[in-house]
Amino acid sequence: MDNWQAFLRLDFADELMLVVGALLIIIGIVQIVRSSLKMLFWVVLACIGVISTSYGMQHSPYDLPALHSMQLSDIRELTPQLNSDVLEFLCQKLEAATR
Repeated sequence: MDNWQAFLRLDFADELMLVVGALLIIIGIVQIVRSSLKMLFWVVLACIGVISTSYGMQHSPYDLPALHSMQLSDIRELTPQLNSDVLEFLCQKLEAATR
């Protein structure tokens, strides 16, 4: 512990810690990217699927059950202990999302 305190009192300790930390971050990022490069194809494929599904649901003639069919009383029954301010905020968010 005394050695660590002595190191921290040196003039260049902050700069050295910064350089070592940045080097470790760069090495870590390179290793993560290198090992994850194999999965990049599947991630891109999944993203394309999500985008396609989202677009299809927005322009689909099918009417899937959605939250807009819920009433305020239904939400109150689900969470009777919910604060009125929180409920009002959630309703505003729900209304903005369905526009």
